[in-house]
Amino acid sequence: MTNEELKTYLKELVRRVETYSYEFDLGLTRFFETEQSIKGRDLLRCMNQLLEEGDTDAAFACLYLFTIYLKRDNNIDGLETVVTEYGDRFPEEDYPLILELKSRYLKRRKNDLQSWETALECDKKALHLLHSVFFAESTYGVNASYVSTLCRILEYGVKHREALDNIKGFISEDDCCNGIACINENIKANPEYAKNNFLKAQLLYYRMIAFEKEPEAEISQTFKRCELCDGVIGEIAEAIKKEHIADKRETYRAFADKISEYQSKIASNVTDKVYAAIDASPSFDKCVSPMCHAGHSGKKYAFICYSRADYRTVMKDIYALYCKNVAVEFDGIVKSGSKWTSSVQEAILDSDCAVVIFYMSSEALISDSIYKELSIVRDAKGQNRKKYFFISVNGDMVSKLIYDTYRNNDYDPLFKKTLTPDRIERLLSFFNDTIHFLSHAENDYERKLVSDIKHYFTSDRDTPKTAATGAGGSIAAATYTAENDRVFDGIKKPNEDYLICDTENGFFTVADGVTRPHGEYNGEGGSAAYDLTKLFCDTVRKNVLNGLPSCRCADDVEKLLRLAFSQGNAEAARLNAGVTGLFKPATVALSALIFDGKLCFAYIGDCIGILIRGKCRYVFAERQTAAVGRMSLSKDELYADYVNKPGKKHAYGVINGDPLAPSFTVVSHFELEDGDKIILSTDGLADALTHESVELLGNYGLTSIIASVSEEYDRAPFAKYADDKAMIDITFHKE
Repeated sequence: MTNEELKTYLKELVRRVETYSYEFDLGLTRFFETEQSIKGRDLLRCMNQLLEEGDTDAAFACLYLFTIYLKRDNNIDGLETVVTEYGDRFPEEDYPLILELKSRYLKRRKNDLQSWETALECDKKALHLLHSVFFAESTYGVNASYVSTLCRILEYGVKHREALDNIKGFISEDDCCNGIACINENIKANPEYAKNNFLKAQLLYYRMIAFEKEPEAEISQTFKRCELCDGVIGEIAEAIKKEHIADKRETYRAFADKISEYQSKIASNVTDKVYAAIDASPSFDKCVSPMCHAGHSGKKYAFICYSRADYRTVMKDIYALYCKNVAVEFDGIVKSGSKWTSSVQEAILDSDCAVVIFYMSSEALISDSIYKELSIVRDAKGQNRKKYFFISVNGDMVSKLIYDTYRNNDYDPLFKKTLTPDRIERLLSFFNDTIHFLSHAENDYERKLVSDIKHYFTSDRDTPKTAATGAGGSIAAATYTAENDRVFDGIKKPNEDYLICDTENGFFTVADGVTRPHGEYNGEGGSAAYDLTKLFCDTVRKNVLNGLPSCRCADDVEKLLRLAFSQGNAEAARLNAGVTGLFKPATVALSALIFDGKLCFAYIGDCIGILIRGKCRYVFAERQTAAVGRMSLSKDELYADYVNKPGKKHAYGVINGDPLAPSFTVVSHFELEDGDKIILSTDGLADALTHESVELLGNYGLTSIIASVSEEYDRAPFAKYADDKAMIDITFHKE
């Protein structure tokens, strides 16, 4: 491979995939499989040339490749020299993997706890940057580095018990839980790489030894019952030397299975002991801490609100969630006073807080902290709004709980002074009968609690992905719709938006029927504009899918979309054949087809299309009505002078059967990248989609976020009323 070929390879690699993903790691591995004659000096020369050309991303890929080259030769001194000499060229904030490279040589220093601690901090910082700044969904290389660092340190602590207390000063069991989550991600990304299973088995084993609360002799006996002993560890060590990858995999997984078997045997015993200690505690302040205030480290978490009179019930649930690796925050280490309020508010409004859970009981009804937390959630605006649900400690809805509690304390003046009519009104409004809740007394409660919280963690990202034929990748899509709040002469205006979300074929459409004169609405839900809108969309979809097999490139798809819009307009003309006057039933629309890794689209009118790529937002389908929307025009003036008037400044098109309408159809396409988010929307959500932060739109459950913030854009200064809303949120991943 020549120097130019090497540069081209690296540039293409970083263009296609993020440098922290599994695909990047795989690309470098394949490079070494095919280019075994490459020399270190070739890589250094290439890196320097790329830096001179200003292509820092490709230069970093070259540096990373060179460190793998040094690692393969076990040249750790060379690794340290290269990273130290060239590391300043790649700031940590822009290239978090430089921290992983530092960790590599630090943790290879024998029996040097200080260096290992620094290596662990490097891995933690890299993970934090990737999750909180880059919003990476895959952090393959750093995951492996983090877990191997944990294993190296814990292994030393297990073998040298005198050092274990020192080690546990900077490694917590929560670090181990995070490590297991990281290696599980890697196993999911690459199930055939045997060493991932071995890393998981090691971490499970050393965590069990280092943090086990039972006497050491009892541990030893339990291990013997599970056929685990030092000899098994020796066998695993020998497995690394095996030539045949299948043999390695079988040995690693057998060890992992044995560890899991042991974990399940001791889990119930440990849980019983923790629950007993919680029950025996005389007060909240003296309650044993069940390792529950676990720093979420950039992961989504649930915030727990409760009365301290219910602390035993709550602490047991928090411990159960901890054991299921569900991150939670609560006020357990925050003292009362002004700091309590600010700390709790910060934790609830944090972008990583996915859901707030209220434990409701008769004691919670008179807890001042519950009302403070309720106010924080209720008063949050925009992107700070939070989903919430409640857990009924005794199994009743809040309305019944208030009634029973009030009746049972009828003669307690202090109780009535605390549970005031104003507070009752706030509770009934906040916890109305439509709010989701769990009963602590119901069967399978713990499983349902874990499932519900994880649902909020995943939000819209749990939409199944499908590989559309010819799309060039997998597609995940979610939809959001909402009706207007307009009333004309006492008659509710019907919804005139329409959408098609066809992930199987990679075809999507949003359309907005043009509002009719008020007198046409009869209160029965019918609308001529809606009928035309549905007819147009269905016609476009049918013609696009019929013509798609003959398309060989994106330009062919563009022609197909333009033709389909014309055919849809022809159907509109037939529907409007008996309608006279300028203001005929009409619609505007935006259609998109994912074809061969490209988004091909066509639009007319004021629907909006947005691409979210990384930290950037691009509007690819603009509202054609933006200019006339700022003019003071009557409906008659608008249709007489601007609608479907080619050549007229600020004119725009609507689909109503006018033969000139298709001339306003805009068609185009662009290349998609892995992880791109595409948003198609009618104009009812345009302000929300263009004013909310890119971070919010690109990295959280978009449909749920829009549902919580859109009503703010339905009033001044953005709008005079709530319009119909239809949106499709699409995520694309390359094959």
